[in-house]
Amino acid sequence: MSGFCYTAFVKIVLVVTGAKRTNLLFVTRDLHAYPLDEALNLVEKGLIEGVHAVRARISNRIRRYLRANPNEDDGDNLDAVALSVHRLFRAVEDVTALFDHPGFREYWRLYTDYLKDFQARGDEIISIDGLYRTPKKFVVERLRDHRQHVIPAARRFAIDPYTLGAIVIDECARYSVLDILTDDILLTLRNPSVGIAQVALETARTLIKAGYYNPDPADPRLSAGRIDAAPRELLYAYVVIPKHNIRFAAARVRFLIDRWADAFNISDRPDIIGTLYSAKDSGKQPRGNPEPNARGRQIQREFYPLARSILGPLP
Repeated sequence: MSGFCYTAFVKIVLVVTGAKRTNLLFVTRDLHAYPLDEALNLVEKGLIEGVHAVRARISNRIRRYLRANPNEDDGDNLDAVALSVHRLFRAVEDVTALFDHPGFREYWRLYTDYLKDFQARGDEIISIDGLYRTPKKFVVERLRDHRQHVIPAARRFAIDPYTLGAIVIDECARYSVLDILTDDILLTLRNPSVGIAQVALETARTLIKAGYYNPDPADPRLSAGRIDAAPRELLYAYVVIPKHNIRFAAARVRFLIDRWADAFNISDRPDIIGTLYSAKDSGKQPRGNPEPNARGRQIQREFYPLARSILGPLP
């Protein structure tokens, strides 16, 4: 996670699990996440406390894994702080849904303390739904670094670049808490959202199939007729690239504007676009006067002016 200072001799506070409760990541008190092999090496060097490495024969293979040291505190058991990556990813929109989980609750406390350290040094913190999410300067730096992609992408799809920038800010702020997830972890999810604009792989698949954007027309696997069969790993390799990620985001905005065109012109409504950007499409034909939700209102009220200040006057 960008900005963290990592130390050794720490304790595991959260375990992220995959299918069949296999341990994928071990998150320590310094808010650093280690995949199993790295965690095992650190434990064997005595750099992570409270656990030990064991070996067992599973399906005719010798496997190593971690086990908590015996003590009287059940809360130190790794199973007690284990959380599935699917639940962790789904709950990013409402982190309070995980506050009943001891591992995530401790992780969130440490993460919030980390943000308060920034605030104590005079840095602004972006809040969503009343909860601290990320230092404002991190979002500013990320959008500024991708300005060369945002403005051309907005022009290509004839959309407002500040709306696109505001959406990027919103996605960065919301998913900052999941920066601990690695590429391998994301690909265990059925439909992960990836990249600076948090583009879902199935959204990218839909946009390619509908003819809105193809990151590599020369690759026959990405053709409209074959994209349904394209593996997630192939899509991920393209969608994670910033240039393509932002163009997919712009294509998604264009798709929403076109879809609503007959019912309502949302092209100059960042609050409505922001509401719809991450929503699941119901398949019903849009009609009537759409209303923004709290997310869309924050995008228009707070993130749109911030995007304008970061991207500056358009050339």
